[in-house]
Amino acid sequence: MFREYYFEFNGYNFVSSVDVTSSFYQRIKNFPESVFIEMNLGMLSELIRKDMLFSKEDIHAELDRINAGGSFAFISLAE
Repeated sequence: MFREYYFEFNGYNFVSSVDVTSSFYQRIKNFPESVFIEMNLGMLSELIRKDMLFSKEDIHAELDRINAGGSFAFISLAE
């Protein structure tokens, strides 16, 4: 089961999904949702500059790279 956090970045809607049984979720559930969303925004701003034009396909490919090997947390486009 995953807890989902929705947010917008660079005109696209994203969702960050975290496994509620993971130790990572046990830590993030104790601080405001806005803090976790800011963490996601910060990570995306390092990987996807706002001045770059990306198609949905480009973003999917970048998110596939970011999420590769993940097991308890993922970021995807909210479609």
